[in-house]
Amino acid sequence: MANYLGTTPQEQKEMLHQMNLQTVDELFQEIPTSVKIDKLALPSGESELKVKKKMLELANKNKVYSTISRCRSV
Repeated sequence: MANYLGTTPQEQKEMLHQMNLQTVDELFQEIPTSVKIDKLALPSGESELKVKKKMLELANKNKVYSTISRCRSV
């Protein structure tokens, strides 16, 4: 897994401003509530290995839909 470097509140505010948005919720408003996860149900104190396994189980539920038609190589 790669390292994760989060953004500061100021960086988030600047990014939202560039997109003419006021809140992060506005950014994700098109996503139906039925598919959003409000909170991950991970018990505290679990090992990294168990948490990684759980996250992979959740990730494997994702569905990938093609948005690009097949193209020929040039």
